[in-house]
Amino acid sequence: MGLYTVQEIHDWFVSEYSKYNKRKLDIGKSCMRFKKVEEIPFELIAELCKN
Repeated sequence: MGLYTVQEIHDWFVSEYSKYNKRKLDIGKSCMRFKKVEEIPFELIAELCKN
């Protein structure tokens, strides 16, 4: 997962996440966990994939 290999991308994602979801970011070594499908920030994940 690129979030752990490039610190700038990780920092960007963490800071942007709060704009899309009010819950605390639940992230592990290679996964992101969401409680409800409606809370998945698809636009933000799409931006992450572009990086």
